[in-house]
Amino acid sequence: MQKTKVVLFILGFFCLVQISRAQFDTQSPYSYYGIGIPMGNTLQNGFAMGGVSHALRDSACLNYYNPASYSSIDVTQLNFGFEGNFLTRIDQGQTFRNNNVLINQFGLGIPLMHKNRFLNWGMFLGYAPYAQVGYRLEESDSILINPNDTSKVLAVYRYTGTGGLNRLTWGNGFQFGKNFSLGFNFHYIFGTSNRSRTLDLPASQGYLSSRVDEKTRVNAFSFDIGAQGYFNIKRKRYTSPRRITIEKKDENGKVISRRDSVVSNDKRSYDFNAPFRFIIGGTFNYGSSFNADFEQLGIQYLSGSFNVPVDTFLLNPNQTGNITLPHGFGGGFALVNPRIWQVTADFNYRLWNDFRYFDQPGLVFNNSLSVHVGSEYTPYFSNRDSGRRRFFKNLVFRLGGRYQNRFYQPDGNPVDEVAVSFGLGLPFGFEKSYDVNLTQKIIVSHINLGFEGGFANSRNNGVVNETFFRFSISIALRDKWFRKFFYN
Repeated sequence: MQKTKVVLFILGFFCLVQISRAQFDTQSPYSYYGIGIPMGNTLQNGFAMGGVSHALRDSACLNYYNPASYSSIDVTQLNFGFEGNFLTRIDQGQTFRNNNVLINQFGLGIPLMHKNRFLNWGMFLGYAPYAQVGYRLEESDSILINPNDTSKVLAVYRYTGTGGLNRLTWGNGFQFGKNFSLGFNFHYIFGTSNRSRTLDLPASQGYLSSRVDEKTRVNAFSFDIGAQGYFNIKRKRYTSPRRITIEKKDENGKVISRRDSVVSNDKRSYDFNAPFRFIIGGTFNYGSSFNADFEQLGIQYLSGSFNVPVDTFLLNPNQTGNITLPHGFGGGFALVNPRIWQVTADFNYRLWNDFRYFDQPGLVFNNSLSVHVGSEYTPYFSNRDSGRRRFFKNLVFRLGGRYQNRFYQPDGNPVDEVAVSFGLGLPFGFEKSYDVNLTQKIIVSHINLGFEGGFANSRNNGVVNETFFRFSISIALRDKWFRKFFYN
């Protein structure tokens, strides 16, 4: 059974990577620039908690944004999911709606070394989309072509783009001692984006139309590193003094007297609960610079129902240019009551001023800051109850919010993006497992639902006026794939 799961994972992994090459659709006109629109947080738990990630350390959800968290993986875990995006944009009084659905994650987490006194080691293999290109724009104008002729011609400009970048990740996280973890991710970034610019002129007046098709192919490597520190905060709660009954018996064991007594100095007058855990985490994302293939094909044609080609020519055949991704860093903290609740907050800063895309002089981005807050609550974690009661006691509720100033400002005005999110973790599976000491443990898997809604507006009545809604449906399958069997 375990071998079947491994085979299905490998087959599914490569199928999803192939599907991802064509999964992007119309999303935003601003994906016209650079590499497109970078993907937001796709974590199964962090998505619904305002996009937090740096201090999340939960073996029930893989946190591939901070590789230091891999050291907390206790059983083999398979994650996969998809998301939907719904964007409404108002431009010059007109309303435009753009929707798409895409695979947003596929990953495998493996505990290579767990419950070791001095060193724990977890590994991650996964896929996720990195950036989207998807737009379809059109505008028309009357232009003067022949300076000796005062009559104008109706010209239609069309801009379309599809594709994007994907990312394969291999990561490792190591826990050193009881309070510190380090991790790293190596990324292979790949993908193809296709952009087209069209000038349509009326063939009935003897004009040729033209189109320029651009294709960019990327194959590059990058990495990021992460760290987490954590320590327990002990707590105790005073409870009522313990009442006991003292009995006096005769030689035959018969009770001859009985009296009640209060034990006020007994240790059990204090309830020592599980300690709180405080976690602080941070990451650094290396903005690599790499070469990418670039090709431009020009086409002239007679505009009409069939757009009959007249001539084609290569404007830039098989050119190579440079793309520089921005560096980024962030940090956060979390206060956790184990298996019951946690509250967490993050910030991220991305140096988009350093971004370069084939040395385009008119492409100017701004550094971007984002702030995230989130919380998670489980009414009462219990593995022993059965049936419906066990389901509701392991149900997870999530809530969060975030703010971001976008890196692209189309009219020079800062663009503020605000969103709130919520979600549920629906437990299932409840599989029994035993360690070498025959101690029973219940392994719980989850179906995670996340929903986010928000808006983005330019300051000073700028051109950006958007509302958006995102949803995510994902599954975290947890199981022991590699077991040692013991016989009495």
